[in-house]
Amino acid sequence: MRSDAEANRQDLLTAAARLISEQGDGVSMRVIAQKAEVGIGTLYRHFPTRDDLMIGLANSILDEVDAAVDRFIHSTTSPRTRWESYVAELAGLNLGALAGALRADDHLRDSQPLVTHRDDTMMAMAAVLRTAQTETLVSEDVTVPRFLLGIIQFTRTLPPNAPPDITAELPWLLRAYLRGLAPAPHA
Repeated sequence: MRSDAEANRQDLLTAAARLISEQGDGVSMRVIAQKAEVGIGTLYRHFPTRDDLMIGLANSILDEVDAAVDRFIHSTTSPRTRWESYVAELAGLNLGALAGALRADDHLRDSQPLVTHRDDTMMAMAAVLRTAQTETLVSEDVTVPRFLLGIIQFTRTLPPNAPPDITAELPWLLRAYLRGLAPAPHA
């Protein structure tokens, strides 16, 4: 794929992720194209159907999670710093805001390549958790589904009437989540 075409595709996926997390999965394809600053024809060349866009978005998110796993594995920082960076990076993906839209679509469950990609990503995440557990940063009862449930819960879209300064508290919430994942201190 030409570099400009790849850039357009990535812009479309970024715009779709942002708009779906802000407005829900009912956002129109035209609005997504406008947000990406491309024509509607460009959107449909990359994603002929809404299902294709959602599969592309799901794969893009999995690619980002895979990249976070790779950075965790190759990090030369302290175990605590690399673990906290990994969790912060996953939180930054806004998984909670996107989970509903991605979970609701049957075509996502029917896409075997996507299912394989998801399963591979979950196995890589399990390896990260095992490493963090070995380094006594995470309790032994934390599984990938439990870990993801926590990330999804605290990255859900805030209600529109939430006080504007509430987002300033999200780093505190992330730190509280990390403390909750840690093993209980020995008595």
